[in-house]
Amino acid sequence: MSTLGLYFCREKKGTMYPSFGHVYVKSWSTSPRGEDIKDGEKCILLTPECVTQGELNAQIDRLIQELEQIRALGKKKFAKREP
Repeated sequence: MSTLGLYFCREKKGTMYPSFGHVYVKSWSTSPRGEDIKDGEKCILLTPECVTQGELNAQIDRLIQELEQIRALGKKKFAKREP
């Protein structure tokens, strides 16, 4: 399941604003126990609970892979924009 996405807004003809992109969070979770996670603040969790270093490494690798896919998509989108 992809948790990150690319939001791309193509330049509109006749405006001074260029095309731009954002990486955004498509899905997330909150603490399964309902408590605040970090220093009393709410936060978005991008991975499931990892109880071993191997699980944490696998989730980080998955996030890196998602970001690389978004980078490739962004490269295509920016290449297609009108000069």
